[in-house]
Amino acid sequence: MKPRLAFLGTGWIGRSRMEAILADGAGEAVALCDPSDECAELALAFAPEAVRTETLEGLLELAPDGLVIATPSAQHAAEAITALNLGVPVFCQKPLGVSAGEVRRVVGAARRADCLLGVDFSYRLAAGFAEAAALVRAGALGKVHTVDLTFHNAYGPDKPWFYDRALSGGGCLMDLGVHLADLVLWLFGYPDVEVAAAALTAAAPTFLMKSRRVLVSRTVIKGLLELTNLPTVSDDPGIP
Repeated sequence: MKPRLAFLGTGWIGRSRMEAILADGAGEAVALCDPSDECAELALAFAPEAVRTETLEGLLELAPDGLVIATPSAQHAAEAITALNLGVPVFCQKPLGVSAGEVRRVVGAARRADCLLGVDFSYRLAAGFAEAAALVRAGALGKVHTVDLTFHNAYGPDKPWFYDRALSGGGCLMDLGVHLADLVLWLFGYPDVEVAAAALTAAAPTFLMKSRRVLVSRTVIKGLLELTNLPTVSDDPGIP
């Protein structure tokens, strides 16, 4: 029997995960929840038998075998903990939380409930990173002292909640930088981190479009995330 899955948030990323899970036969969509009628209706096209609920609590009342979370970032931790406390496994969009404390609480809830918890760090599965991981772990690059990663995003924040800190939890470092931080830690076998520092800068370089001979100014946002040895999650006394 396929796992009966509930989907909390059916924007484009939530629908993308739903479509992939259903196409692969890895699960059955029994319920979904999204405040947008448009998003919910698009998701129901993939799973016409799924029940639409108004709240997370409504989803959980249906006793699903797992919950897929794809809501605004600042909501992830509370929603995941609510499901885990009821013994429902969770697959959550990144970031799992907007602070180390939030993440520790989610992990602690999963451990206490003995439930599966996954985070959608999908770039680990990209062919380029798989090759990079093989080179690093084989020692083919020698001793690595510095890693410089850049996230090229061609579409930018396209939803109002991205600009509301109460919903997004932060800017590009929170939304996309978390992928880069995960890749560095994953590539190097999760070394302990003691200090995490982030900085955000903006600049407006000038580019020359030769074909029209006009100057175009474009704002560039640059985020710097520095990781240097932080207590591991197991060091939190609140986690068994």
